[in-house]
Amino acid sequence: MTVILGIDAAWTSHGSSGIAVIASEGDKFRFIAAEPSYSAFIEKASVKPRTRTDGFPDVAALLKSAHILGGGEVDVVAVDMPMSKLEFSTRRKADQRISQVFGRCGAGTHSPSAQRPGVLGRYLSQRFHELGFPLATETVNRSPALIEVYPHPALLRLMNCPMRRMYKVDKSNKYWKNKTVSERIGFLQEEWQNILAALSAEVTAIDLKLPASFPFLAPMKNYEDKLDAIISTWVGMKFFLGEAEAYGDENAAIWVPRNKAENYPN
Repeated sequence: MTVILGIDAAWTSHGSSGIAVIASEGDKFRFIAAEPSYSAFIEKASVKPRTRTDGFPDVAALLKSAHILGGGEVDVVAVDMPMSKLEFSTRRKADQRISQVFGRCGAGTHSPSAQRPGVLGRYLSQRFHELGFPLATETVNRSPALIEVYPHPALLRLMNCPMRRMYKVDKSNKYWKNKTVSERIGFLQEEWQNILAALSAEVTAIDLKLPASFPFLAPMKNYEDKLDAIISTWVGMKFFLGEAEAYGDENAAIWVPRNKAENYPN
């Protein structure tokens, strides 16, 4: 049994984080669960954390919860957050490489700083390392591992599209100027369904339990976080299968699934 844990991690202690887990089922991977916060994920597995469950989560409790829900030991933890073996307060080679390759598609990276993710990012990477998940880079790339992922270029590869997908709630007004809130909600729902359809060709039984409609935009954020966490698990799956490539150096790397047209290594 192979279990992949995906985390759409907030860059600050007060932000929202989505958590998801998938597990192997024969020669396929199956969706197990997705929750909109560390605490909700841990509670779903009936695990009692020893420390805080949001902001700075109990990483041991997260791994135990993924083990319980997935039915096996976790092999890969895929996190959407800048991480490195060295302290950093500005753009890394990993950020530069992603922006060089995917920037023309609208999928360049955000710039990290001393505060974002700062101490939170160091806490997560250090705690996972202590529990047996070293950060995967260009020179260390075997499981069990902690990997850094970025959903935008991952979706470009998944959906074989030339531009980043328009699925972020807080950018809906930028995507669709002069459209009503109701119209933007409808466009977002349609885009989410397209992304879920593409993911479902790779991971079976995905169920976000989306409501039939949303009264306004704010409640959609929790579902967006869960969607990003599921995308992260898919990248973690590709890493485990040897079907992802590192953009970065020996200290930090962002992992992106390879183009479907390329030959994967044996």
